[in-house]
Amino acid sequence: ASQYLASKLNGVLITDDFKALEMADKVNIYTISTLTLLDYAKYYNMISNIEYLNAKERLSTVYFTAVGEYSWKI
Repeated sequence: ASQYLASKLNGVLITDDFKALEMADKVNIYTISTLTLLDYAKYYNMISNIEYLNAKERLSTVYFTAVGEYSWKI
């Protein structure tokens, strides 16, 4: 459903699901991962260093809890 909405609204799909990223790429839907979004926010000074590090820590904790594996290097 989110891919359909992103396509119809010419939007961006924000997801960390690798299969969803692959599928969206095949149908030309612009995608970005949550971690990349945080990186951009930090790069453009939309969030502070502390906010960035806290968000990455929370994100990795949520990801680890939901998926049961830790794939990001912090």
